[in-house]
Amino acid sequence: MSDNKDNSIAAEQVARAIAGMRGDAGAWSVLPGTLGEDWADAVPMGVRLAWERGEWEACIAALTRWHAELVAAETQRKAPDDTAPERLRERREALGWTRQEASADVRLGQDGIMMCEDPNLGGRELDVWRAAYAAALSAAEAERAAPALDPLAYADSPAWDEPPVRKPAPEVVDVPQPEPWHARLVRLAQEAQAASKACAEAEAAFTRADAVRETARLVRAAARETCHVKRQALTAATTAAAIVEAAQQPATAQPTRPEPRYKVGDWVRVVAGPNSARRINPIRVTCVTSAGYIMADGASWAAEHLTPALDPALHETARKTVAWLRGGARGTGPADFTTLPGWSDWNSGSRWDAAEHWAAQLERLLGGAS
Repeated sequence: MSDNKDNSIAAEQVARAIAGMRGDAGAWSVLPGTLGEDWADAVPMGVRLAWERGEWEACIAALTRWHAELVAAETQRKAPDDTAPERLRERREALGWTRQEASADVRLGQDGIMMCEDPNLGGRELDVWRAAYAAALSAAEAERAAPALDPLAYADSPAWDEPPVRKPAPEVVDVPQPEPWHARLVRLAQEAQAASKACAEAEAAFTRADAVRETARLVRAAARETCHVKRQALTAATTAAAIVEAAQQPATAQPTRPEPRYKVGDWVRVVAGPNSARRINPIRVTCVTSAGYIMADGASWAAEHLTPALDPALHETARKTVAWLRGGARGTGPADFTTLPGWSDWNSGSRWDAAEHWAAQLERLLGGAS
């Protein structure tokens, strides 16, 4: 489409410009000379750019396209559509026809003429009616434009008893005819055959798609089964290797905790050393020196000369505590059991077998005491 905003330049001027560009005249002066002084603002952008660049062939091609557009526009202005609703009404009024007279000649009925002249209506059937209406108007206009015959011009002619009568112009009415029944049957059969073929093709496409989906499902199922078998084999192999590796590892010896050192408040017996014979009864630790000596009952001994002992007043509490520990240490312990030796170690929970360990320790402290 042209981007020209000025309609003052005619197609004839553009044709002369094209001829000048193709001739021997100077190309630079052809367009101003044929299109006027303001030609640069009136021509399309493609023409101006090609002229400014000196591309004469491109300029001629752009001028040719513009010339075709101008010719088409001028032709449309010169030849209005005779089937337009407003044009039909103008032609009927110029003939002096009423809508009733026009309907009688065109055989469309007065309502049909009214619909043909209504610019707000449209449709394929109306286009056919308007074509028939225009043809009837053209025949009437041609008949009216023909020269009238003078009867007196034939008065002395022996060949005529009467003046010749013009034959009426044949009516040109393009009225759609009803479809014959056999043609309708053939058309319906063809449509049914085409629909059946389309349905069969669609069904075949669906069947192929189902087959493709089933194949893909089987492939996925086989792949999953293969992965499952490989995973089971790998798990079994890994488990067996772990068992073998564990069996080959040397047994880890359980760490043994040293016997607890004596501390202030513990009850001990002297098993060796000076005056041990008179130290059969338990004595209480009153001091532990930095050198490892233990003070008890006013005397000092090395740890290897002492053995744990228990205050006779705590024997019953110790026995109840041992029974309580053996029973799972549920609920609250016996009265004063927190004063027994080893309670702080059991209470700290530093050993996983703290209850069993403390019970054994108390039993050793009790010895054969009744």
